[in-house]
Amino acid sequence: MAKEKKLLVRTPQTVDGKNLAYDENKQPVFSETVVEPYAKKFLESENAQRAEHLRHEFQDVEVEYDAEGKLVVTPIVKAKANKDEK
Repeated sequence: MAKEKKLLVRTPQTVDGKNLAYDENKQPVFSETVVEPYAKKFLESENAQRAEHLRHEFQDVEVEYDAEGKLVVTPIVKAKANKDEK
């Protein structure tokens, strides 16, 4: 199958809508969802209304299905520009 560009959205989970949920290692719990890239604009407007610790995190990814039909998500790594190059 062909790779498609998507957006991986990590959303912090809460226990009561305000306070973060933590796992047994005292790390915040996140849910991950793969959405179409055009949803980013809507989610960014939602983030503007949220407290800093409750905002969505975004990552550009490529998705495809393997031979067994499982979804494979690969992060897209963007090359950093070298400051010395003109």
